[in-house]
Amino acid sequence: WLLHGAERAHMRPSRAACLVRMLCPCDGDVLLDPCGGLGVIAIEAASLAALLAISMDTDATANAAAAASAVAARSQLRGCVHVVNANALTRSIRASSVDAC
Repeated sequence: WLLHGAERAHMRPSRAACLVRMLCPCDGDVLLDPCGGLGVIAIEAASLAALLAISMDTDATANAAAAASAVAARSQLRGCVHVVNANALTRSIRASSVDAC
């Protein structure tokens, strides 16, 4: 499903899947990847559980690639992926609003 942005440095989907499995995501969780890049971690998380996975990055090109990859993976997802163009350091995020970061 990683169709876009392959020319950029990115995490391999297999490594992202290992990291996400270590989180033990549960249905209904909210996962935030504050350095979302191509959205690999968010997509892997949404494939494992019916959760909301948020991929946040300041790079509009990376966010466009993440959104396109999420659409391409849609049939394999149990959860939902949101791609947000923002800086996690300047966003006000309530600690209780995210289950894994």
